[in-house]
Amino acid sequence: FWLILPIMGCFSVGYLLSYNRTSINELVDDVSWISIGYLVSAGLFALAAVIGAVLKFYTVLNGRQRRVKQGLVIVFITTIFMALLACSTIFVTSLLYSLKFVLLPEGNFQRIACQLDMSGSCTGCDDDPMQCPEWTDDDVKKVLRTIMKMCATLAAIFIVYAMITLRYGFTLFNYVSRYQIEYV
Repeated sequence: FWLILPIMGCFSVGYLLSYNRTSINELVDDVSWISIGYLVSAGLFALAAVIGAVLKFYTVLNGRQRRVKQGLVIVFITTIFMALLACSTIFVTSLLYSLKFVLLPEGNFQRIACQLDMSGSCTGCDDDPMQCPEWTDDDVKKVLRTIMKMCATLAAIFIVYAMITLRYGFTLFNYVSRYQIEYV
């Protein structure tokens, strides 16, 4: 149950960035990579949770079973390490992209404002080209920076989960390595 929060959190953020009604993936390509990273992280955390459940219920009665369990622990550690790497990548890129949004072409900000507007406050979003006179370019930049900072904050939380789980994996590997199985 330890990995439920990172699994659900990564799936939720990945879904919201990719498939939500207000998704800006088509307008800002960089966000799509972050959302894919969150979905990959969620899959890795889910795989680690399944492997952890198998490890919990796998009994060791002889040397062969101990080697199998050691192999499963190594797969668990590798999976968590990959999740840690994915979350770290999300963290770094989210921070970098929050600074890069300043460099977006000026014409994109009005289209992004129309896409992000959830309350229908933009009056020119039905026109061609899409214009939102209620939002300034600075407002859009602030919203985009806030979204990326939120992504970085959540990634930092998931990094902590991954590091603690990785430490658990190494501890479990040490315990499994020292199993005494031979019967007299």
